[in-house]
Amino acid sequence: MKFQPILLPLLLLTACQAPLTRSMNPAPLQGQLAAQRAAASRGLIKSEFSYSADKTELTLTMTHDTGEVVKARTVRNPLSGNSVQAETIIERNGSVVQRRASTPAEAELAVKVAANNGWQDVFRDLKARYQLAGLIS
Repeated sequence: MKFQPILLPLLLLTACQAPLTRSMNPAPLQGQLAAQRAAASRGLIKSEFSYSADKTELTLTMTHDTGEVVKARTVRNPLSGNSVQAETIIERNGSVVQRRASTPAEAELAVKVAANNGWQDVFRDLKARYQLAGLIS
């Protein structure tokens, strides 16, 4: 058959992409592949930064593929250059669902996102701010 070289790979691709449902009992290998595929699909789809007019506030906004928006906000006290407030704001469907002090892991993530995007000035500024806040070393 002249279509066999095309048909066989197409059938294999289709079989590999079949979604797993709760009613199916996948073999252990299929479960591992599904878990790897699901883990790889989660991530940031958009990231951006913004400064306030006087540069005291720096906000890094990260949008996940789930639609959740995480804002890493750092505010440098204008009266004391050595004081920084760091908070994390989580939004879902446009509404704030959580607002709290940033954790060291969240600070590391924000710094890595700035570095991976090539925002050298933002990377240095974020790192300095989080160091002043005592969240990273």
